[in-house]
Amino acid sequence: MESIETVLRSFGLSPREIQVYLALLRIGTSPASIVARKIGLPRSTVHYTCQRLQRRGLISMIEKKGTSVFSADNPNQLLTLLETQKQQFNL
Repeated sequence: MESIETVLRSFGLSPREIQVYLALLRIGTSPASIVARKIGLPRSTVHYTCQRLQRRGLISMIEKKGTSVFSADNPNQLLTLLETQKQQFNL
């Protein structure tokens, strides 16, 4: 079975996107500031990366008391998205 990092790379995620996604899996639902503190990146970088991951359908975002809070979607969904992508290209 493939590791989640291998699947994420196959999906075309950058090392920073992988780092943020895996941190959200470990931490759970959190604002960008908490994720940033845990992985040692600037909050603005994490927030931007979370927005990119959300557009790709890998994380969710809700507003809580005026703050964006992010959570990683189920990793099994990655495999489904990757299989769909492969089928589209007949791989």
